Amino acid sequence: MGAVIDRKAFDKIKSYIDAAKKDAQATLLFGGACDDRDGYFSQPTLVEAADPAYRTMFEEIFVPVLSL
Repeated sequence: MGAVIDRKAFDKIKSYIDAAKKDAQATLLFGGACDDRDGYFSQPTLVEAADPAYRTMFEEIFVPVLSL
């Protein structure tokens, strides 16, 4: 997997993942780790969302974050 382009993109993607970790309407099934030590990397992540209008279901995220 490649890194995202910059800190701004990394922080935005990380915010989606962090929110899903804390939200009762979402369950993080796989992945979710982010690493900015040498580039801006995010593990492939699978989020189960109870609400079909959950944020990750309809907002475009340019990293391997899949919602179901």
